[in-house]
Amino acid sequence: TKVAGVEVVIDPAGALWLGESRTLVVADLHLEKASAFARRGMFLPPYETGATLLALTALVLRRNPRNFSIGVTSGQTEVRAMTAVSQL
Repeated sequence: TKVAGVEVVIDPAGALWLGESRTLVVADLHLEKASAFARRGMFLPPYETGATLLALTALVLRRNPRNFSIGVTSGQTEVRAMTAVSQL
């Protein structure tokens, strides 16, 4: 698939792969979603961040990107979680 003239592969893991520039693009990771909901009194299983990070690590190891782009929301918890991702 081409977007703005750039070949883009939709990875089954839910990411976009731009092979020519070896760029991996991910977004909407919902990191620390359970923590954010818990502060509002809605409790979810606390496993999504760990599972998401494991899947993201596997994707990075499989694609071996030169560039990595992550779209995040402005939530403070998500910003803290993104700091952890940047250390992968």
